[in-house]
Amino acid sequence: MFTDEHRRIVWDQIRQHDLQAFTKWLSPELLTTAAAEAGVRIGKGPLYVVNLAWLAAAAALHASRSFADVLTLTLKLLADTEGFAGTPLGKERGNAKRRKGTPRRSKHDPRRRDGTVVSEEAFTKARRVLSLDYWRALFTLLGERFEAAHGQGLRWRGFRLLALDGTSITLPGWKRLATYFGTANNGKGKRAPQARLVMLQFPLARIPYRYELAPNHVGEKTLASRLIEFLLPNDLLLLDRGFWSYGLFWQMQNRQAFFGIRLFKTATLKTLGRLGPKDRLVGRKRPAAIRPARTRAGSRTAP
Repeated sequence: MFTDEHRRIVWDQIRQHDLQAFTKWLSPELLTTAAAEAGVRIGKGPLYVVNLAWLAAAAALHASRSFADVLTLTLKLLADTEGFAGTPLGKERGNAKRRKGTPRRSKHDPRRRDGTVVSEEAFTKARRVLSLDYWRALFTLLGERFEAAHGQGLRWRGFRLLALDGTSITLPGWKRLATYFGTANNGKGKRAPQARLVMLQFPLARIPYRYELAPNHVGEKTLASRLIEFLLPNDLLLLDRGFWSYGLFWQMQNRQAFFGIRLFKTATLKTLGRLGPKDRLVGRKRPAAIRPARTRAGSRTAP
């Protein structure tokens, strides 16, 4: 990635004006820590990791705009404010206009007269640095830090309360996305790329905790089984009855966690005891289709 310390400073200033409400959580220290944990190179140009993460957040906030618009949207808004010409960013733009009379550089020269300008091509090249591992590391760090600061706000009657649900996400109609994630009918007679997303979150704070994104043919229960591995003892997990599964129940029990799920009318449950009005202790026999797990010696390890 091209190194330009001057333009990096300029774009740091632009970033600080756009997402001030998120500054406390999306700090440069957090974003670079996520990069280190994911093994992502931080970079030294204007589109280094911190600014790329900011641009991703800005793109989510301005979903109807193209990346080219997002790159310059904040600067356009600032330029319309009173007194902008006297700010460091305003002076930078003014200096760029005065430099227009200087000899032209080669079109292949990555340097620009105006430090406030970054091309969409430069962004496209730089964003390849941020892998999926980076965003997972960032999600994890955000969740851990929020829980450390506001842990009691995530609890209900002594339980750490979580919720799990899944959805399908329609993606842009790019061939590579369709090849990897698969397609589904979009209701207009066309098949659009579609991915499967299952997420664990803290419902009392609406904070994501962990997620799995996979091709559309992967089932929600399969992705849920990966996320259950992040449950802690005494967690209480809320699930939609679409996740009704003996295997998932057994997995949660092994994590010493509890769960709440709507009952299937056809569920075969044996009443073991009455606990109160409309409250009973039940048991469920392992379905015949589920084979018990075995060790190398052949002994059973699952109930």
